[in-house]
Amino acid sequence: MAKKEWKDLTRKEKRTAIIALAVIVLAVFTVIGVATSGGDKQEQDKQQQASQQNQPEDKQIEQIVRDTVKAENLREVRATEQVDGGYGVFVKFYDKYGIKGVIGEQMADIYKALYTSGKDVRTVSIVANTTLTDQYGNESEEAVLKTTLDKAVADKVNFNASEADLQYSILPGLWTVNSTHPALRD
Repeated sequence: MAKKEWKDLTRKEKRTAIIALAVIVLAVFTVIGVATSGGDKQEQDKQQQASQQNQPEDKQIEQIVRDTVKAENLREVRATEQVDGGYGVFVKFYDKYGIKGVIGEQMADIYKALYTSGKDVRTVSIVANTTLTDQYGNESEEAVLKTTLDKAVADKVNFNASEADLQYSILPGLWTVNSTHPALRD
């Protein structure tokens, strides 16, 4: 096939050539963008980890909870240094369904995240809130389940067990139930 000069090309051939060039340029920029975005994400993760390690340990512990519970559901998290060493952690979260099994899943995830973090967590207390409606139709957010799990018990737990076993059997059988609201549904 003979080589044509640009001026000798028909309009259709010019349009096809421009479209092909645009597709090639777009593909090159896409490949470059994908290649660099993965590195940026890795770099951001490294910077975030370094930043977290520079934080005081209580803030690192609180961040573990923030990474475990959705922000819109987390009502309070507080890590407090204990007199005899280590940290006590208080967590309050919201569950819109108010179903015991769902709340138990979230509690188990929090306990697992904290006690497998390598931080000196000695005790964890968790309060689950949900929306309740009174006899007059008024809604209010109320605590429906309060539990505690201490390090002595947590150290014996096989956190490598299946998520289902941890969430529905192992941890609920070990944590101390401090109070349960009668409206909590099974």
